[in-house]
Amino acid sequence: MGKILYLLGAGASASCISVVKEIHGDLTSFANSIYKKSEGSPSFKRDIKFSEVLVSEFLADCRWLGREAQSHGTMDLFAKKLYLLKREEELRRLKLTLSFYLLFAQMRTKHDIRYDVFLTTIAQLEENSIRLPMDLIVSTWNYDNQIMISLLSLLGLFEPDFAREHMNIYPWHRSLEHNDRIPELFHFNGLAGFGSFDAMPFNLYSLLKEGLTDKSIDDFNQSYQKSSNGSEKFQIDFAWEASTEIAKVRKKFLERIADVRTLVVVGYSFPTFNREFDRTVFAKCPSLSKIYVQDIQPEGPIERLRSLLDKAVEIVPVRGVDQFYIPIELKV
Repeated sequence: MGKILYLLGAGASASCISVVKEIHGDLTSFANSIYKKSEGSPSFKRDIKFSEVLVSEFLADCRWLGREAQSHGTMDLFAKKLYLLKREEELRRLKLTLSFYLLFAQMRTKHDIRYDVFLTTIAQLEENSIRLPMDLIVSTWNYDNQIMISLLSLLGLFEPDFAREHMNIYPWHRSLEHNDRIPELFHFNGLAGFGSFDAMPFNLYSLLKEGLTDKSIDDFNQSYQKSSNGSEKFQIDFAWEASTEIAKVRKKFLERIADVRTLVVVGYSFPTFNREFDRTVFAKCPSLSKIYVQDIQPEGPIERLRSLLDKAVEIVPVRGVDQFYIPIELKV
């Protein structure tokens, strides 16, 4: 039996993280949303907004990024412009802001419940331990931590290294041996809350543990101020970049997909920026025979997908998006 590959795009996390065309609006408006509603209705009580509890530097950077993303069409286009013009400090500011915005969004709404449903459905209990199918490979262009959060929720312990015992996750904040008996997760563009300082890796996953509380907001503010004034490099890349760490992730992924026979595409539109890498992916899957495309409107992604294939492959549209599609080929 061949491997099953999932390819996730922004639509896979849409219930928690705004999709690309909407993210600029959220960046500029969330500060005025309610953090705490006042109890009762005495005239001296009032609701508390995020603008009153979040550090001003973060709010200013979010407004800046939201404006620039809107004026350039998308955040990706703004990032591409900064990259081409070698405006490295502004590009670092963009990645810092985006990384913390994604962390904050996941503190507000921990995760898209569809990840929970998916992982719980495919999980098995073996020798009193939860196991996921070893023939599963999950790949994502998203920077969020949705899969890790849902996996740790399923395991009942929010300890990131515990997730790594059940799934090979790339990139990771420390070097670990690959385990062939567990599935794999590849973040093609890196992920929020993970970076390096003076070549030493670090992570901010602790911010995701408690959700949104007074203490977690205080920790968030301190982390943002420290990072914005320092020289930390956040492990977020765009498709046209190839930092050393992300280049290793993509190379490792391409080495692992030769036996893939079934592909499930969830909320991914095959955008122009990713076209070269997407073509390489299909070239590295000689045994691929069936592709499921799950999207509210799958016709567009399917049309772009066909232009990337150099052989006949059966393509099946899946229009329901209330749960991640689980094909018959994946044994659960």
